[in-house]
Amino acid sequence: GLFEASQLEELVALCEQRQGFAPSVQRQASGDVIVDQHRTSSSCPMLWPLMTPKDRLEQLRSMGGNEAKLASQIEKELQAVEAVQRRCAEVIGVDENRIEPLQLVKYLPG
Repeated sequence: GLFEASQLEELVALCEQRQGFAPSVQRQASGDVIVDQHRTSSSCPMLWPLMTPKDRLEQLRSMGGNEAKLASQIEKELQAVEAVQRRCAEVIGVDENRIEPLQLVKYLPG
């Protein structure tokens, strides 16, 4: 396959740990965005390495305590995302920086 099952499981676990999954929305013809009760999907935008300054992670880490823990969690997610982005870039033959931000989508059974 394109990815190892463990890579995908890690991405899902990271989203669930930070409670990142939210009901998917639908845009109406009027432009309004609603949560349609008939939709069974939820989505989680992954952290985007290009928008996460390394100096900010260093600041958090140097603060110790909860901030240092947060920096570690962010870094773990960024590493997982970067691995997937590298693989996508390799498969389609482009630079990693050209890969769009990742978003996970999951569906309820049925």
